Amino acid sequence: TVLYYGCGCLLALLVSLLFYRQVLVSLLVLPLLRKFRPFLEDALARKRQRKLYDQFRDLLYALSSAVSTGRHLADAMEESISHLSRLYGKEAFIVLELEKMIHSFRESRTGTGQLLLDFGKRSGLSDIRTFADIYSICLGAGGDLDRVILRSSQIMLEKIEILREIQVQTAQKLMEVRILSLIPIGILALLQLTSPSYLDGMYQEPGGRLVMTLALGLQAGAFYLGQKIVTIEV
Repeated sequence: TVLYYGCGCLLALLVSLLFYRQVLVSLLVLPLLRKFRPFLEDALARKRQRKLYDQFRDLLYALSSAVSTGRHLADAMEESISHLSRLYGKEAFIVLELEKMIHSFRESRTGTGQLLLDFGKRSGLSDIRTFADIYSICLGAGGDLDRVILRSSQIMLEKIEILREIQVQTAQKLMEVRILSLIPIGILALLQLTSPSYLDGMYQEPGGRLVMTLALGLQAGAFYLGQKIVTIEV
């Protein structure tokens, strides 16, 4: 919270100086920080989910390999902990979740189906919930669990790989959008430093201030639209 509002105040001050040459304008922008906070939290949540998605992909690889050799799901999950710890560290979310599930399974005898369902709900990822639902349904119906796990893992791994390829393809475009969004601000800052009198009319006349306000709105809108265009959900 402190970091967010600190960065927000700095950004508001920068915007007020670049577009209005008035420090007091930043005071008008500060109340908007509370409204923009949910957008930042949503972006951070999506970033955490993307990391979890990659971790879940490697978990599926490990489960598929272990189940194909005849191990049960609980044993396969326990064996995958060391593998995932080497990849992402012992404090990774997927590792902590697996340790928690194994502990619940060994100590309180909670069913693996319920553990996966709880994990799916907490993760917020539809693919994890789908995997948990399929496993729970098959477990209750008495189906071939090993075959279901292998087939479900293969389907989800294919989807995850497609998503991964899309992210790689759009990463460059996303960087281009951010660079293009910063270029006008950089030019404005350069003019402010090298030839401040060149833009006096934009800051002293009502018409100029209106133009700068429109430019700021267009800049923010272009950045938001660019982010939306290169963001593809699968």
